[in-house]
Amino acid sequence: MKVDILHGTAALISKEFQLAPEELGNPDEKTILRARVAHVIQHFIDNNLEGLLNILYIMDVDENLIKAALMDDSEEPVNLRIADIVIEREMQKVMSRIKYKQDPIDDVDKW
Repeated sequence: MKVDILHGTAALISKEFQLAPEELGNPDEKTILRARVAHVIQHFIDNNLEGLLNILYIMDVDENLIKAALMDDSEEPVNLRIADIVIEREMQKVMSRIKYKQDPIDDVDKW
């Protein structure tokens, strides 16, 4: 995975959760980002579940995936499952923006 996609994903997640940039930082590995996002999500689960669900809605995370993660009886903690869903969604947004990025128009006549 390209580091710039990972950094862009971390930046988007920081923005959506209104975190200071240093809270998620610029992780070079997905596992590091996953751990940091899971920590943030656990804080929301413990202190403001409704706020977490609102943020996930704003991020356009699939509600069915979140419901499945909350209801799943697997041994993996729910905060890690939700972190994976959030990271995947925000990574899709970053890759889409890269794919459809338009170069700025330098010359007014080209308009």
